[in-house]
Amino acid sequence: LKANHRYQRDRQYVLKGLVRCGHCGSAMTPKGAVGRNGTYHYYVCTKQIHEGPDACTAIAIPAPGIEEAMLERVRA
Repeated sequence: LKANHRYQRDRQYVLKGLVRCGHCGSAMTPKGAVGRNGTYHYYVCTKQIHEGPDACTAIAIPAPGIEEAMLERVRA
């Protein structure tokens, strides 16, 4: 897999290698994007990245939200 080094330099993705796609079961990989209001961090289905949007219809999951949800589960 190719790494998205451009947007990962200053961000640690704590769930890298652990998150699976709920639609197809493929691994989800970190991805970053720059928008008008700053930098955004997501987890994206690798099947969708490699085979296109018709291969898997899963949406990108914002990294801060899923990481916080997982930390809450661990704390509980």
